[in-house]
Amino acid sequence: MSYTSWIEAVKSVGSGEKHERGDVWQTAAGNWRGKNPAGKPQSYVDQDDAVTWSKGKIPAAAPKDEPEKEPETEPEVEPTASKLSDKEKTRLRDNDHKIADDQLEYNKEEMKAVVEQAKISETYSAEILEGSEKEIKENLEIPKKHQGKDVVLPNAEETKKSKKELGKKYNGQVRDGKYYPRLNEIKKAVKQYRDDHDLPSAGVGAGTAESRAGEVATHKALRMLAGQPPPAATEEQVRAELMKHAGKDKALTESWVDAGIAAAKTVVDDVGLDNIAEITWDTPDGRQLINVEGHGTSSDMFVTTKDGKRIGISLKKDGKVFLANKGYGDEHKKMEEGLRKAGASPEAIKKFNDETSPERYKKDLVKAGTEAADEISNNPEAITEIVELMNGDMDNLIKKLDQNDEDGVLKYQKILGGPPVTKESIKTFLAKTGSQTGTGDHIKALGKITKNLSNKDHYRKLKSQDYDATRRLLGMMDDPIVKDAMKENIIHGMHAESILGIDDNPNLDKFMTVYGIQPDGAQMNEETMTGLIPELGGDKGLMESISEEFRGAKSPEEKKQVRKKIMDAFKKNIEVDMKEGASEGTINIVHKNPDGSTSKFPIFQTRMRSRPIGAAPVLEINQTNFMANALSKDEDGKQLGTDLDRWPPKKRKNYYDSERKSLEKELKAAQKEGEDLEVEEIQVEIKNLKEKIGKIKEGYQSLEGMISRMKRS
Repeated sequence: MSYTSWIEAVKSVGSGEKHERGDVWQTAAGNWRGKNPAGKPQSYVDQDDAVTWSKGKIPAAAPKDEPEKEPETEPEVEPTASKLSDKEKTRLRDNDHKIADDQLEYNKEEMKAVVEQAKISETYSAEILEGSEKEIKENLEIPKKHQGKDVVLPNAEETKKSKKELGKKYNGQVRDGKYYPRLNEIKKAVKQYRDDHDLPSAGVGAGTAESRAGEVATHKALRMLAGQPPPAATEEQVRAELMKHAGKDKALTESWVDAGIAAAKTVVDDVGLDNIAEITWDTPDGRQLINVEGHGTSSDMFVTTKDGKRIGISLKKDGKVFLANKGYGDEHKKMEEGLRKAGASPEAIKKFNDETSPERYKKDLVKAGTEAADEISNNPEAITEIVELMNGDMDNLIKKLDQNDEDGVLKYQKILGGPPVTKESIKTFLAKTGSQTGTGDHIKALGKITKNLSNKDHYRKLKSQDYDATRRLLGMMDDPIVKDAMKENIIHGMHAESILGIDDNPNLDKFMTVYGIQPDGAQMNEETMTGLIPELGGDKGLMESISEEFRGAKSPEEKKQVRKKIMDAFKKNIEVDMKEGASEGTINIVHKNPDGSTSKFPIFQTRMRSRPIGAAPVLEINQTNFMANALSKDEDGKQLGTDLDRWPPKKRKNYYDSERKSLEKELKAAQKEGEDLEVEEIQVEIKNLKEKIGKIKEGYQSLEGMISRMKRS
């Protein structure tokens, strides 16, 4: 909580004033009370817990009952159903559908422009949720000389302008007695607000031109299948219509046409074609139509059912998706804060920071850069190779330096003292980098040129800093508190609470992640998620036995206890592992077998990386091929799950092949490090996989023989 909001909270004690969503104040009983984005007030002993509640999150602490009546609060009721007139509903629906249909026609450049505009809006607009502008203002660090003045922030309409035009108005100046913060100040305050409310980071929701085209294709496919407008179309008719808008120079690709149809089909299978009422994209008109403003999820579109349920849908083209792909600096702060709240000792937190902080990463990278620069400066052949590279063909340089145009190449030529780049200018560049007097761009440039040298040792030395940082982070999981915090992060990234319906979201009744895996799509919903955890799934699973208990709980404390049971079951079945020599960690679902042994199923991979070298590192958690297959369906429409014997032979073989290749890489690394014991273990795993692949091939051959005999008879 900022200093300003603290003062306001203290002033409001006993004031009797009416409190708005997002407010926090002290009650006459001495407790701290906050009002969440849905307008529901709740009291806590600790002020920080009240702040957490006011931001739409559920604190770890139990709420404190208030015996006295507080006239300033609103009745604690769920949001009312929409009271829009039929005429207004038609207007909002038509607007939402028209926006999607118009963008279906866009070419790549037009869609790129829309995406960039969306990123500007998400980065600078103060219109996010109800009460967001007030909280964003509190996040601003206003210069002392301007404190007390009214602060003006961009609204959604203003951010339709270009960043350059927006910057002319918001430039840190005072006009007509009002303060207009600089864009970088606004960006920081908006980001803090989004992080506090678990909203997608600015620009993430905008996606890419291709993924945005995929969203509108799925939106169109679902509307056509559902007969909005009538008549309902067949799958073939949907594909024919979408293919009119796909092709060369178009934003929509053929692969997204097929993925969009598959995703739409899985929504139909889950909701029921006759049960779909409204279908909207994540537009202002669409959200207003079905009353999901402030839903706070990563939903790309929504459907409502005939009985009034609002379902948020996060769309993924395939199984190659990221749970997290965020700045490591911000994620590290969250992990550190999680450790503090979990009761970690000051010594444990210090050790965590010493091993895993962004500062430690930067220090090691600079050291590796210094060593690489010193070694290259004493290698005349390498210097000659760099000169020839940096003065070469421009088209080739654009490709080798991974740039979009000549301006990008010119930037790196200038860093190296050109153009033209000479041996002397290279030596000067290396001297600055070696003495650590260069800029961050010097490390980036060093990464670019070492990547293109014939001797890759220097590049490996720089790149190994990502691997080492990942290894140090996962190595800290020997500490049970760190391990618990990491698992919390993974579960949160899976949207587990939203999918399982235990997050008390007043603006959404159900959430599902849908994958456009052909032919019929796949999804992560309550059934498929609990199917991954034996303790949760099945007829006697934990989720089955306590889902009604959660929905019937009368107090937040009761719900908290039920939620803890489910989360504990998740944590117990999740394991994070990183083998020696690997560049990333593996997040496994662990099953206990009847014979006492365990089976591990890799569902996610995680690593810290910088792209390019020298850029701010990010923490990635991406879904594995196994997870995508496990969520797929068999011919009867049932989830394949973690039982590989139920997978079709071809799908099983492809998975085993990918695992074998991964193990062979690990084997080479272990042999290089002289890890004899690990070499033996990996060799056994490879042998087992080859035997499984062999049995599948034998099945193929038997089937082919039978078909051949049938043809001859």
